[in-house]
Amino acid sequence: MLQTNTTKNNKRIVQNTLLLYFRMLFLMCISLFTSRIILKALGVEDYGIYNLVGGVVTLFSFLNGAMAVATQRFFSFAIGKNDTKTLNKLFSITITVHFILACIILIIAEIIGYFFVNYKLNIPIDRIYAANWVFQCSIISFFFSVISVPYNALIIAKEKMQAFAYISIAEACLKLIIVYLLYFFSFDKLILYSIFILIISIIIRFAYSIYCSSKFKECKFKFIYDKSLYNELLSFSSWNIIGAIAIVAKEQGINILLNIFCGVTINAARAITSQVNNAINSFVSNFQIALNPQITKAYASNDADYLNQLIFKGSKYSAYLFFLLALPIFIKTHYILHLWLGIIPDYTVIFIQLVLIQTLIEALSNPLITALLSTGRIKFYQITVGGLLILNIPLSYLFLKLEFSPYITIIIGIIIAGMALNFRLYLLAKRINFSVLTFYRKVVFRSICVILCSLPLPLLFQTIEMNKFLHFILTIIVCILNTSLCIYFLGLEKTEKNIIMNKIKSYGR
Repeated sequence: MLQTNTTKNNKRIVQNTLLLYFRMLFLMCISLFTSRIILKALGVEDYGIYNLVGGVVTLFSFLNGAMAVATQRFFSFAIGKNDTKTLNKLFSITITVHFILACIILIIAEIIGYFFVNYKLNIPIDRIYAANWVFQCSIISFFFSVISVPYNALIIAKEKMQAFAYISIAEACLKLIIVYLLYFFSFDKLILYSIFILIISIIIRFAYSIYCSSKFKECKFKFIYDKSLYNELLSFSSWNIIGAIAIVAKEQGINILLNIFCGVTINAARAITSQVNNAINSFVSNFQIALNPQITKAYASNDADYLNQLIFKGSKYSAYLFFLLALPIFIKTHYILHLWLGIIPDYTVIFIQLVLIQTLIEALSNPLITALLSTGRIKFYQITVGGLLILNIPLSYLFLKLEFSPYITIIIGIIIAGMALNFRLYLLAKRINFSVLTFYRKVVFRSICVILCSLPLPLLFQTIEMNKFLHFILTIIVCILNTSLCIYFLGLEKTEKNIIMNKIKSYGR
C-alpha cells in the first residue's frame, strides 16, 4: 500500500509539473514579448522608475512572505495528517490574519515608502509626480495580493495546479493587451500603465477567490478564535519574518543601493535581468511548486524514506533543469538581448550571466528549505541563515562605496548563496534522518560533473563563424543535446536511467 501511495504521489508530481511547464512556456513567451513592448513604450528611464518604485513597495512584502510560507506549510501539514477540522479552522484564521496584515502593511508603506520615493531615491525631478502614481498603485495592488494568499496556498496544498495555469494565462494576456492600449492614449504612459496593472491585480484576486469558493468546501470564512492555532501560526510566522526580510533585502535592498550609487539606468538593467532570470527559474519553480506539498505531507506522515527521496531528487532535478535552460542564454546573452530588446542598458549582459550562476546554486537549496520549514522548528534556522543572507546589504554597500563595479553585488550574492546552501544542509541533518555526505555525492558532485562536461562543446562551437541567427539556433540545439546527454550519462543513477529507457521503449511499441 505504501509503495502504491508513493507511486501515485510521484505521478501527481509529474502531472502537475507538466501542466505548470506548459503554462510557463506560454507565460514566458508572452512575458518576454511584453517586456520588449513595455521598454519601447515607456523608455529606459521610466521602465527603471517603475521597477524601482515597485521594488520599494515590495520591501514591505517580508511580512506577507513570512505569512504566505506559514500558511502553505500549515495547510499541507493538515492535509498530510488528514485533519479536515483543523484545515477548516486554519483557512478562516489565515483570512483574518492576512486582512489585518494587509492593513498594517498599507499604513507602514504609506508612511515610510512615501519618504523613500520622494526624498531618498535618485529619480529625475520631472518624474516625481509619475513615480508617486506608481507608488500608490503598487501599494493598492500589493494590498490585494496579501489578502489573496490563503486562497493561493489552499490551491497549492490541494495540488490543483490547473487553477494557476488558467488564471495566470488570463493574467498574462490582459497584461499584453494593456501594453498595446498605451499607444492609444496621449496621457502619461507610466501613470497609465500603473493604473492598468492595478486593475488587473484586482481582477485576478477575485478570480482566485471565486475558484476556491466553488471548488473547496474548506473555503468558507467565519470568524474563529482558537488561541492555540493563532499562537502556533503567528509563532512560526514571526521567526519566518527574519528569512523573509533577508530575501526581500537581497533583491529590493540591492536595487535601492544601485539606484543611490548608479542611477535609474542600472535599475533598468536589474529589471531586465530579473525578467530573464525569472523566466528561466519559473520552470524550476513550477517543478518545486508541485513538489513542495509532497515534502511537507511526507514529513507529516513520518515517511522518512520518501522524504529523503524527494529532497535528493528535487534538488538534483532542479539544478539540471535550470542549467539545461540557462546554458544557451549564458553563452548567447548579448545576442538574445539584441534580438529581444534592441536597446541594451549598461551592465545587463554581465548582470544576467552572474545572476544565472547565483540562481543555479539557489535551485539546489529550495527543497532543503521546504523540508526545514516542514519540521516547524525554524527559530535557529531563520536567525542564522536569515542573518547570513542579510549580509548582502552591508557588504554591497561597502564595495559600492569603494567604487567597485555594480556587478560586485551579484558576486557577493553568489558567495553567500553557497554558504547558505551548506548551512541548510547542516541544519537539516540535525532535524531529520538526513545525510549531508549522501547529498554531496548524489546531488552536488553529480551536478558539478554535468556542468563541467557540458561546457566545452558549446564553447568550442562559438569559435565557428556563420550567419548570426543560424549560429544562435545551432548553439541552442548543441547546448540542449549535449547537456541532456551529460545529464543522462553522468547525472542520473542506474534506476533513473532504466525508468527513462522503459518509457522510451513503451512509446516505441
